[in-house]
Amino acid sequence: ESRGLGDVYKRQISLVGSFGMKTGILKSNSNLTTVDISLKMPKSLIEKKDYLNYRILYKKSFYLAYLTDHLTNLIKKFNLPIEIYYDYLNDDILNPCLILKQNYQLEY
Repeated sequence: ESRGLGDVYKRQISLVGSFGMKTGILKSNSNLTTVDISLKMPKSLIEKKDYLNYRILYKKSFYLAYLTDHLTNLIKKFNLPIEIYYDYLNDDILNPCLILKQNYQLEY
């Protein structure tokens, strides 16, 4: 059975980190707030032997690229002031993450 990204909309999204616990801190030189979001891949995309040959890491990267493509399309469609780029969590190339950054400053 072929397993595809058709189940992508059944994903689980969780708010994690300091923002979710209402302990976030604004940097003194910026009005920007950091919000960490955890995204869980659907079980249908993961196979029993994906731990071999780093296959699960490739799948995670591909899933993130798939998500990035959809978010980019939505940003363009609704003309949102957001830029998207990739980074690595703790500079670890095995843990890619997606950064969404607003292109304007909020007034408080």
